[in-house]
Formats: sequence, C-alpha cells, structure tokens
Amino acid sequence: MINRTLATVQVVGRTPLLVLLAILTLSVSCSCRLGPLSDEKQRAVAAARKEARSRGWKEFEIGNVSFTNGHWEIWIWRVPKMPGGLATVDVTSDGKVIEFHPGE
Repeated sequence: MINRTLATVQVVGRTPLLVLLAILTLSVSCSCRLGPLSDEKQRAVAAARKEARSRGWKEFEIGNVSFTNGHWEIWIWRVPKMPGGLATVDVTSDGKVIEFHPGE
C-alpha cells in the first residue's frame, strides 16, 4: 500500500511540472517571432506614404498600422479629415504596394 501511494505521489508530482514545461516551451516558441520587425513596418509605412503622394494626396496622416493575413494594412487619412478621405494601403513586408483602397 505504501508503494502504491508513493507511485501515485510521484506521478501526480510530475504532472504540474510537465504542464509547466509544456507552457514554457509553447510560450518561448511563440514569442520568437511575434510579428514582422520594426524596420519592415517602417518600410511598409514609407511605401504607403509614397503611394498616397503618387495619387495626389498632398496632406495626410497615417492611422492604424497592422500586420494581417501576411501583409501590412495601413490606414491613411486625408487632411482635413472628411467623408471619403480614408484609404487603406496593403503593403508586403518588403515594401511593395499590393493594393490601394480609397474611401468613398
């Protein structure tokens, strides 16, 4: 009976350790690359600015910048802000404009 109790304690004692080890391994593997690097973001924003200027947007502000579905989505607001003055520019990580979506 004592041996059975010791065996149960050893197995139960390992379970939290194994769970903790699994959580640590998962968190380290996920945090190695949380998203594209800052220079990629800067390159994407620069490409979006250039695209807006090439379309005649003289004054604008950069709004939301997010990395979604493998590309950057950058919101650009015409200044002064008005209906239809928002555009979304989709840019690759290496700074190539995929698409320009003007507001309506």
